[in-house]
Amino acid sequence: MGDEARDLAETITEPAGKGTEPPARKIAARLRGIFAQLGTRPVVMIEDLQGADELSHAVLAHLARSAQDDGVLIVGTYRTEEANVDPLGRLLDIVTRDRIATELTLQPLGEDATAQMVEAMWDARPTASELSAIERLGEGIPFFIEELAAARATGESVVPASIARAVQIRLNRLSPQGIAIVRTASLTIGPIDPGVLADACGLSEEQVPQHLVAAVVAGLLAEQEGRLVFRHALVREAIEASIVSLERAEIHERLAIAIEKRHPGQLDQHAHALARHHTEAGDPAAAALYWVMAGRRSLDVSALEEARAAFTVAIDLARDDHTRRSAMSGMADVRVRLREFDAAADLLREVAEAARETGEIAEAARALGSLSQVYLSFGEHAAIEVLDEALTLLADEPDDGLVCELLIEKGYALARVFEDPIQGEALLQEGARRAEALNDVALRAQALEGLAWISELKGRADEANARGEEACRLAMESGRDALVGKTFSNQAVRLALHGHCGEALKRLDQAREELSARMGSGFIASLDHLRAWVLWRMGAPAEAERYASRLEASSMAQQYGRVIRSWAAVERGDVRLARSIVGSWWRELGNDQYRRDSALHPEGVADGSPSLFAILAELVVRISIEDVDDFTLEMAGAYHEFCRVSTHEVSAQTAILHARARILRGDLDLAEAILDDAEAYLRSHRYPLHAAGVAEVRGLLAVARGDIAKASKLFELGTTLYGDAENMSDRARCTRLWSSALLAMGERAEAASRLAEARDLAGEAGAVAEMNRIESGMRVLGARPRAGRPKGPKRPEGSLSAREEEVVALVAAGASNAEVAARLFISERTVQDHIANAQRRLGLNGRAALAAWAAKQGLV
Repeated sequence: MGDEARDLAETITEPAGKGTEPPARKIAARLRGIFAQLGTRPVVMIEDLQGADELSHAVLAHLARSAQDDGVLIVGTYRTEEANVDPLGRLLDIVTRDRIATELTLQPLGEDATAQMVEAMWDARPTASELSAIERLGEGIPFFIEELAAARATGESVVPASIARAVQIRLNRLSPQGIAIVRTASLTIGPIDPGVLADACGLSEEQVPQHLVAAVVAGLLAEQEGRLVFRHALVREAIEASIVSLERAEIHERLAIAIEKRHPGQLDQHAHALARHHTEAGDPAAAALYWVMAGRRSLDVSALEEARAAFTVAIDLARDDHTRRSAMSGMADVRVRLREFDAAADLLREVAEAARETGEIAEAARALGSLSQVYLSFGEHAAIEVLDEALTLLADEPDDGLVCELLIEKGYALARVFEDPIQGEALLQEGARRAEALNDVALRAQALEGLAWISELKGRADEANARGEEACRLAMESGRDALVGKTFSNQAVRLALHGHCGEALKRLDQAREELSARMGSGFIASLDHLRAWVLWRMGAPAEAERYASRLEASSMAQQYGRVIRSWAAVERGDVRLARSIVGSWWRELGNDQYRRDSALHPEGVADGSPSLFAILAELVVRISIEDVDDFTLEMAGAYHEFCRVSTHEVSAQTAILHARARILRGDLDLAEAILDDAEAYLRSHRYPLHAAGVAEVRGLLAVARGDIAKASKLFELGTTLYGDAENMSDRARCTRLWSSALLAMGERAEAASRLAEARDLAGEAGAVAEMNRIESGMRVLGARPRAGRPKGPKRPEGSLSAREEEVVALVAAGASNAEVAARLFISERTVQDHIANAQRRLGLNGRAALAAWAAKQGLV
């Protein structure tokens, strides 16, 4: 076989003039003979077909036609951007027309695959910054990744010399004007703007297209969604690197002037580009203004790291106090969204003091208003003091709009956070009057939203609902996205409190549909956590856990998310997971002594502290699984006493938990007194979920005292009230208890009927633990518990399991494998397996593709 191969090679490479070129058919025939000697089913690899000549393509076409008969697998590779270039284009036309080939499109390598490839080349794992640079320039293309990794390993410049030479050869094919245009374009950001290039290069707009087309033919540019872009990031980088610094600064200056001339009414859309151009051109004052603008634009879409970077540069470059303060205020907004509240407060206080010193009173008051929101996130009364400070500053100022806004913020804080309806209502009504006089729709919406909570605190549910709906309408009319999100979210809370959970979910869906494209992932996360809270009230553990497991938008959402996940784990029968969530939470907060001190003396814990939520989670888990020891009993009592001064809803919830714990330990008289307390909370606020809880626990008390007939009536009442609250899992449990009471009274048929109802409810909710208890009761009655049991829907082809969706949602939100593992209490290896399974099921490659899929599915 070796002799035949050498003979064929000599024939093909015979010098010109010593004979005619051998026909493609003859070469193909001789190759087939060689293939036949390779054994059964040989595989022939031919790489980079775009670089082969016409004879090679003709030979390959002959081989492809006979490959099936010969039992040979031929694999050829080519770059798609050169698929239309002769002679490759003709070869592809032939194999497509004759149906003798199957095309497999290879997706770019993802983050993990790129890291593995670089690690294999370096025998060491790349750092995050090294990997980020290689990913950005390599764009997932193995050849580029290999060249970049090799260049960095040997200390070469950012662009490997081999690629820089190849790009320069292609660039030199253009005319002098074409070279100037492409070099200028290499310093721009995003798609190429022919008008801007024309102005920057001193040409007419009509002259530019022909040179751009020539650059496309040369393989430097490509069309993407109707816009011209550089074919690869490395091409742009190579051309930019070839421009000397003095010339580069001059080109940046011309580009900045051109953009400002071409797009005077859309400077915010071009802020990032203008900031970069002015920075590189050596104009820090102008650059700082645009960096602030770019940071604000990034904040609008929740691109927090981009915003942080923009404001950081703006602070460094600012040449005047006003620009510096604007950048600091923007950085404070970033810090708040990242939950770095102390840093945000320091920045806002500094801005307020600096503005006050220069006589910018309105700016100082706005900074103080923002500072109050930071304090409110902790529930600190300092928020009211800061708002009073701002209003005092404006006492002699004519800015009625700002005064009105601050009055409304103060009234809302008093009503919603500090539950002071008397002062809160007076301020909100004054704010509403001023907003009406100013004809400011947004301020009217804010005032009405606060007044809706006043109505709620007074137990006027219909009035609260009407005010909330009007606030939502006005918010939509105002066009202010954040206000729309706030009003719709709060209306969902009020609806859920009164048992209208389905309507609450509709409001959240409306907000998501209206705002998700503009508000970014942080806003979606806050909606998801509110949805998880509503689903908790509905007794739907499977779905609630799905939403609660995502990355948290705020500290409050993070704590509630853990409580909900603990409850959901118990409901699904995974007690080990529930204990693990609570246990790891306490370990994060402190040692066992800290846990005991916090649990037994919650009054000593700061308002809004994670410890208060950890106490609630532990009580929910222990009482639900009936694991009530002396410590749990003390904890329940201390927490109930602490929550007496909280909202009616929280007071009732903790009273019900405490009463259940007392019944489990046989302290029946105290349990009854606690339930009397709970009913007192509910006289002015008849929340159906908690009214149902009181009825159910009174039923348990009656059972403990041997009054089964009374217990049966109470369980029946509880079942009805849980239905009014649109609850499933708690209703299933109460229905099971009712069935047990009926059976004890000899009403066997009715008991069996109620158990069947309970089973259906538990199945719909995904309450596995309750389902098992119900089916155990059905066996006692002689029924076949599995007969007629609702079957879970078969997962459609190409869809993900619930756990895979949870993992993908977290990945899409930007979590690392380690963060996902910590959040879901699984190993990093399991996370990687879930990611791999999801990519396989969906036919996707890389985390970015998973994130895009998750966004389309509404998971982020």
